[in-house]
Amino acid sequence: MNRMEEDKLPRRCQVSRILRVTLRATPDSGPGINDSRSPRTSAPIGCRFVIMVKHIVFDFDGTLADSEEVCFQLLNEIGARHRYRQIDRDELRQIKRLAYPERLRELGVPITHVPFLAIEARREYRAKVSSLRPFPGVREALLHLKAEGFVLHVLSSNAVPSIRDFLVTHGMDVFKTINCERNFFGKHIGLKRFLRTHGLSQKDVIYLADEVRDVEACRKIGLPIISVAWGFDPAESLRRANPDYTADTPIDAVHMLEGVAPAGVGASLALT
Repeated sequence: MNRMEEDKLPRRCQVSRILRVTLRATPDSGPGINDSRSPRTSAPIGCRFVIMVKHIVFDFDGTLADSEEVCFQLLNEIGARHRYRQIDRDELRQIKRLAYPERLRELGVPITHVPFLAIEARREYRAKVSSLRPFPGVREALLHLKAEGFVLHVLSSNAVPSIRDFLVTHGMDVFKTINCERNFFGKHIGLKRFLRTHGLSQKDVIYLADEVRDVEACRKIGLPIISVAWGFDPAESLRRANPDYTADTPIDAVHMLEGVAPAGVGASLALT
């Protein structure tokens, strides 16, 4: 498209001459952005969209920290005290494929008990943080993104000191802010509060997280998301949720983030 053709587009569809990125629907996730009525945008054919972000918000559990084993232990330890159903690892793999309310039903946990159980789990989680490890490749990806000029943040329901200790221990202390949000039934509320607290808008930020409910939260507030397939929810569940992007590895995520950076940020991709 030349400059004259570009100027004929509606203002909301005009793209930067410096960087042009067309958002693509995740493979096998349904109609794409260029379909006549995409479910994500309801955009007309020919309207090209650009996300140019500098701020990256990371979830903690399942995105930065491999905490599945700790969470599995807590699930059964707390469940035993409250006489909920105990599960083995094979059952855990099956439960991970279910929607969140179905998981609770499978475990026999009333939804009204969840806030109290979450408080109990967070308290016991702190004693286990020292056993957590980062996912392979995450540290290198973070250091690269920081060096390329991105501003990095953490948003989690975990306590800030626990997160900071983990990051320092593993050489990942590259985040401008670490934010604790505990709106268990509304992650979109925490994301909106984060934007408001830091004076940012949806066009400035992209979120990286590992659960279907993260995709649903971002959709509610119009925030772009990269779903990471190395965390808790299986890749097929994430793709069905139709995130903006799905990254199978941390390096995949780096390539995607380099593609949505404003001019001057992420200019050279040295991580391969």
